[in-house]
Amino acid sequence: MLTTGLCCIMALPIVAPPDPAVSDADPAELPAPVDAPPVAPIRIANFPRLSEVETRAPDDDRAPLRDAPRAGGGVVDHLRSIPWEAGGVAAGITALGIFNWNWGSSGFHFSSEGWFGRDTSSFGSDKLGHAYSTYVMTEFLSAAIRRNARAPKRAQVSAAAISMALMTYVEVFDGFSGDHGFAWEDMAANTAGAAFSVLRHTVPGLNDKLDFRLHYIPSGNVGWRPITDYSGQRYVLAVKLAGFEPFADGPSRFVELHGGYYARGFTEREKLRGVEPKRALFVGIGFNLQQLISRDRGEKSRFHRAARSALEYVQVPYTAAYSR
Repeated sequence: MLTTGLCCIMALPIVAPPDPAVSDADPAELPAPVDAPPVAPIRIANFPRLSEVETRAPDDDRAPLRDAPRAGGGVVDHLRSIPWEAGGVAAGITALGIFNWNWGSSGFHFSSEGWFGRDTSSFGSDKLGHAYSTYVMTEFLSAAIRRNARAPKRAQVSAAAISMALMTYVEVFDGFSGDHGFAWEDMAANTAGAAFSVLRHTVPGLNDKLDFRLHYIPSGNVGWRPITDYSGQRYVLAVKLAGFEPFADGPSRFVELHGGYYARGFTEREKLRGVEPKRALFVGIGFNLQQLISRDRGEKSRFHRAARSALEYVQVPYTAAYSR
């Protein structure tokens, strides 16, 4: 009861007793009220979020302001930031599937394609083709996210997820092709390509030291088709000495160490020409063409930036010597 009574008393409005001098005065003699300045209403929306507040180091008032982190991010936001890039890739692979991979020519089925054995359709070159395609797609989409996204953090991971979604789309529709079928080996190769892209941009300095490239010279089987002419391909891992500090400034920065895989003699046309079936690992030494393009100049020119970027993924023919 006491507590209830105190609460009731505290809830009552506090009214001061009237001032007799004021209450008895003639209203005409009372001073005119003073207009108080308007008070702006307090709105929560006017206050900045905690993440947007610029802060200083607590122990030094003269410390420079730190940039606040930007909100947003994630796969969905990153995908929304690159609609044209992702849509263009999807349209491109759809066209390839319809016109080159015979999508829709059969009912859905699985296919066990194997890896690099002589009993496989291309001695494993198609598996490296899947890994390389997913790798390049991840690299392209991650660069687009970094350019366009509001919060590009983890762009590489988002790009890998988007690339895997697109390549899964490819594999599902391969299941409706009489020439192919859904193959778990292809999915594993796709995963390896996306993971390599993430690794290359996660380990500090690795992207300056190691490239995954396609070397292509038409085989004479199907014309100029660098994506599907497996007999004309070599897949190259290139170690660039320019990415290592002791070799960054001297003539050795032009030197690359190569290793890779290729296969020949597995197509019907090659068999008719008498090409001997061959699966080969190779090593070699190459010339780093990127070093001919100045980094400083490349930062100012879109053409130079594009050229430097392309040379990370394409091995120009006749710029390397291989063991076999």
